[in-house]
Amino acid sequence: MPGVAHAAADGKRIYRRLCADCHGNKGEGVKGKYDDALHGDWSLEKLVRYIDKSMPEGAPEKCVGKDAEAVSRYIYDAFYSREARERNKPARVELARLTNKQYANVIADILLSVSGDTSSKTNAQPGLEVKGLSGDVTIQPLTDGGLLPHQEQTTLVSMPRVYGREAV
Repeated sequence: MPGVAHAAADGKRIYRRLCADCHGNKGEGVKGKYDDALHGDWSLEKLVRYIDKSMPEGAPEKCVGKDAEAVSRYIYDAFYSREARERNKPARVELARLTNKQYANVIADILLSVSGDTSSKTNAQPGLEVKGLSGDVTIQPLTDGGLLPHQEQTTLVSMPRVYGREAV
């Protein structure tokens, strides 16, 4: 649809000329002019009506009719809508610290799943020995007395280096 692509290009051009000075190149806001980012839950139609009647601030006659519609569509699709925000800034994956017991359980589960031995369901504790990887694996606490400030105890996992299914 060439008309849609042309309208999107027009909307972007109009946005850069009339809106970006106050709202930023990507709708992020401009300190001292319009600090907030452009995002919300208005429908495209409501955004068109608002821009047609009120924007740019102080000179709303500069962006009316088809221009207001084109710039509204650009704003909505580029950064205003929920979908645009999710596309522009995907959710972060947060990592969490594990307690020593949780860490030992995770490592034991991984090692048991790699070994293919599902018969031994063990609650991993420091000192647990896991067999079945062409060698023994031991999970044990470090007892050197040098504790890190954010940990009570550090866990050491020693195991043979595994490439594919064979221990080296």
